Amino acid sequence: MTIHPSYRADIDGLRAIAVLSVLLYHTFPNILPGGFVGVDVFFVISGYLITTIIFTSLDKGEFRLIEFYARRIRRIFPALIVVLIASVVFAWFFLLPDELSRLGLHATAGAGFVSNFLLWSESGYFDLDATRKPFLHLWSLGIEEQFYLLWPALVMLTWNAKLPRFLMILIVGMLSFLIGLVLLAYSETAAFYLPIGRFWELLVGSGLVLIAKRRNGFRFLGSDLRVSVALNTMSIIGVGALFASLLIIDSSYQFPGLTAMFPVFGAALLVLSGSDSFVNKYLLSNRLLTFFGSISFALYLWHWPLISFHEIVKNSLHFDAKVAIILVTILLAYLTTRFIEKPLRFGRALRQKTQGLALAMILIAIAGLVINFQKGFEQRFDSQMMQLTRDLQGGVTLPSPSTRWCDKFSLSFCTHQGKSPTMVLIGDSHARALYFGMSLWAQSRGQSLAIVGQGACPPYLFDNPKGQCLVSMSSAITTILSDPDIKTVFLTYQMSRYLNPAKASEVFNTEQNSLSLKDINIIGLRNSISSLNAAEKRVVVLEDVPELPFDIRSCLPENNRSSAWDFGRCSFDKTEFDSRRESSHSILIDAVSSVGDIPVLTLADALCDSSRCYGANKDMLFYTDTDHLSIRGSNYVVESNSVKLNGVLQ
Repeated sequence: MTIHPSYRADIDGLRAIAVLSVLLYHTFPNILPGGFVGVDVFFVISGYLITTIIFTSLDKGEFRLIEFYARRIRRIFPALIVVLIASVVFAWFFLLPDELSRLGLHATAGAGFVSNFLLWSESGYFDLDATRKPFLHLWSLGIEEQFYLLWPALVMLTWNAKLPRFLMILIVGMLSFLIGLVLLAYSETAAFYLPIGRFWELLVGSGLVLIAKRRNGFRFLGSDLRVSVALNTMSIIGVGALFASLLIIDSSYQFPGLTAMFPVFGAALLVLSGSDSFVNKYLLSNRLLTFFGSISFALYLWHWPLISFHEIVKNSLHFDAKVAIILVTILLAYLTTRFIEKPLRFGRALRQKTQGLALAMILIAIAGLVINFQKGFEQRFDSQMMQLTRDLQGGVTLPSPSTRWCDKFSLSFCTHQGKSPTMVLIGDSHARALYFGMSLWAQSRGQSLAIVGQGACPPYLFDNPKGQCLVSMSSAITTILSDPDIKTVFLTYQMSRYLNPAKASEVFNTEQNSLSLKDINIIGLRNSISSLNAAEKRVVVLEDVPELPFDIRSCLPENNRSSAWDFGRCSFDKTEFDSRRESSHSILIDAVSSVGDIPVLTLADALCDSSRCYGANKDMLFYTDTDHLSIRGSNYVVESNSVKLNGVLQ
């Protein structure tokens, strides 16, 4: 029989502070900028409680691994199953096919407790805004369950060894912490999501079990009064460190790493100081906090899907909606805990309940895969809505190249269709989006067009480039210079991105460059154009399409029925576009004019009239997001400019 620790109201209070901090951070981040560290507090508590169960049961010779996991199933599965099912049902009626397909995959990952690995694998240039992932928060549950899977086995293997338990915890914990620091230096995303760099936080809680058992060691202080003063001092320091973390740490800090030590050790001191210390007894053990602590798990599970679905459906999250979400979250958490979790966790027929819960979770995982494989069941919509939703999927995957011409490039994408290319399109992800229309246009002329480029990397040539992007791009352009088969080179990219200091620093290493961003962009583009022109390549610059000031998905009717389709509202004032492109257009003209008679085609002419610019027409969505063309949008823009394109090749 697995033995459970006696109830501590102060730990429920600490749970409440953790979950309410996360909830407040996700709704009102300006009030509590460090609220996300509430998850780290959960890690400490989980490590402490689980290790208490394991060590106490092993000491008595009553630990059973199967029973341990059965209890975990009855603790975790009931609320999680309800949230997963409710979310998928809601998504069926309100989400678009690509959204539902993605949610199905995330439901499977959540049911399998590997959400953290999936989220890590998805991170990158084309990753979605976090608010559009209703199961994003399950990453932390994945880390906890992965710890529960490995930790009992490691403890059992070393239980009878001569290695002291505390030393074993210290070694594994320090190893995890150091790996986390290495990961943080390499990739903040990897450090955040991968369990190996997070386990130390749970192991801090594990270490508390052994320290708490030896609390009589505080007797070296002498009298009971001195021991009491020491424990109260620990609780005051702990609560101070925790609240300082919540108020001072924000998203600008590197996290987890060293920064995570403050909330982790703050929580550890509160747990260690015991239920009789002043802070724990009079603050953490009050009825309001213990109530929220008792529903904290369900509260955590419900809050993020409600926020995310509101953001997806309404494309906004105003004050009144945030307050409503908080209240609904509390209500759902209470009902879930009271009427679902507790009846299934306790009482009779525990074996049957455990088996039923495990089967239900397996079925959810399978259902998620089916939804994903069926691409979100787009047949839920009428034919026009199906076409419009397909526009949103864009052309992220390029077809494989027809020959080995691309082998000589190290950039992230390159392809061409048909014979060896005579024309090439160079640029960033905007060039990739345009390629679909450009390729069809080239085929209509009996020629083959290649594309070479990389996301978030401008088609610039430098003599001594720094950084992977510019090194690879300069190398690619140099290779094209010496290719006699390439007669025409098209350059297109999102120049406004490289005038934004925050984004440009990732490309140009502006901290080590004395030139202004304007000068860097002029020089890079001028070098490319002049070198290609000197190599007797015909150079054509395609000025980028407008960037939408709204989410293209907001153009679709809320009821997802084409009968309510009003493409006219999917537009904005052209003066806004003219104002925003003034700087980039000036740089383009400066670079081109210094070389000579280089044609510049303004792609925006296809999407703007004299007064407005459009993200859609009655038949299609031109964009997949705020600035990347859809496949049909690419075809439309190129076809609209075909006369001009044909003209520059005469």
